[in-house]
Amino acid sequence: MELSEKMALEMQKFNKRYAQEIEAYSELATIKNLKEIVNRLNDLEVYEVSTIKDVVLVQKDNITVYFSFYSFNYTDKNVEITQYYNGENYNLYVSNDDGFITLDELREMSQMMTDVKNIADKVIEVAKGDDTDE
Repeated sequence: MELSEKMALEMQKFNKRYAQEIEAYSELATIKNLKEIVNRLNDLEVYEVSTIKDVVLVQKDNITVYFSFYSFNYTDKNVEITQYYNGENYNLYVSNDDGFITLDELREMSQMMTDVKNIADKVIEVAKGDDTDE
């Protein structure tokens, strides 16, 4: 069996095993919700917000926060399904252009990630129908 055939078979088994979870998640991980997250981040008027395909980049100075919904693709599927079972609904990472960071930069990174997380969580709450604040 060739590698591509093996990969296709593994993905088929994965998709069959987690069909309900993937279907439920697809209701949250929509383009509409991604756009809503981008719009709310832009409304903060604090960060430069852009997208590359389905990844949201939130930038300020030399710091970039990356947000994306799970793709459940071949290389990420096992990690993402575990995160999903642990109640996490997306990928959220941060990087900066420097090899070393100051405490102030660390605080800024934390604040940026918290802002993105709070907005994403709120959009997902609304998508699930669990919105109690609005």
